[in-house]
Amino acid sequence: MKIDSNTVVLITGGAQGLGLATAKYLASKEAKICIIDLDEELLKSAKNFIITAAECAADVRYPHAATSEGWFNDDVEYMVCDVSIPEQVEVAINKCVTKFGKIDVLINNAGIVKSSKIANIKSKDLRKTFDINLFAPIIFLKETLKIMKKNNYGRIINISSGGSVNCAESFFSYSASKAALNTSAKTLA
Repeated sequence: MKIDSNTVVLITGGAQGLGLATAKYLASKEAKICIIDLDEELLKSAKNFIITAAECAADVRYPHAATSEGWFNDDVEYMVCDVSIPEQVEVAINKCVTKFGKIDVLINNAGIVKSSKIANIKSKDLRKTFDINLFAPIIFLKETLKIMKKNNYGRIINISSGGSVNCAESFFSYSASKAALNTSAKTLA
């Protein structure tokens, strides 16, 4: 897949960890980035980190180009969003499309891990894990497909885990939710 300044990427769970690393890498390839997470302070820091990475990459590619402070500021957007709430998902997707006009790539990265053996698991923790690790990616996929169909282009990447096949009893809900995500992706493909 070609990634350049015309590529718009939406990343859930983009304020830290794998989501942030992915955003940083894609921004260094000049992609336009929308990151979504729950913590606004983390998102602000992540945006600055992504912009700095993109500017450093540009300096390496174009060492003679005069860059000003915040050169990539308009190419990175962040949104506070609880991915398990469909109304917030729609708002986040619409904000990304309003800013950049399209979405080329969706990276469903947001996820949570709650450790508990099946005998001790609380229903609310089980439901929350499935809401974020399985249902949220499906909701994002469903809503983003509408945008991608208009442009006749799109890529969707669901971040899963080795825990979906190599399960530990103490991570029952996490492993089960990621296994279900894998199966849903195969079904949709």
